[in-house]
Amino acid sequence: MSSSAFSYEKVSGYFVQSDSSENQSRFEFDFRGAIYEEDLNLITSKTVDLPKEEKEVYEFLRKVRLANISGNIKELLAVWDEHERESIEKVASEKGLLEKNKSTYLAMTSMRIKTVIDYGNYYIALVDQSIPSGSFVMKYPIVKRDDGLYLSNGLNGDPFFDFIVDQIVQEKILLKEENNK
Repeated sequence: MSSSAFSYEKVSGYFVQSDSSENQSRFEFDFRGAIYEEDLNLITSKTVDLPKEEKEVYEFLRKVRLANISGNIKELLAVWDEHERESIEKVASEKGLLEKNKSTYLAMTSMRIKTVIDYGNYYIALVDQSIPSGSFVMKYPIVKRDDGLYLSNGLNGDPFFDFIVDQIVQEKILLKEENNK
């Protein structure tokens, strides 16, 4: 994959822990990526004007959505890293799981990309997904391969992915963008 072409080369995260107004701890970090304030909805948006890598992630996530809606195991496995397809197929083949997954994606009224983090050989996309009963933010870990992008469980157990990204999802860590271009 090419060097980063994100609209915001530097995104800063900060977490303030406080037990009183006098005793505050601040934790800060930076990463390459993008925060989207405009409506970057994977369901309703058709064409988007984004830098190359951001558009690749956007198009890939649209492909993930369509694979889930298809209910077809081959289409679903095609969006997963080849090293993980066998284990994903076992899980997806459990009784009713593929159909339940399809129903969930069909019920979504919105899939809005909130943040994409460029994390070494991965992108981590945070997508706000709305269904009739509410909304939730889903973490999509995407591995970068020479032949394209794929979903991956390769970040499971990674401290940044498991803790920091979860804190971002829960809005306990706030993000701000710094446009360096």
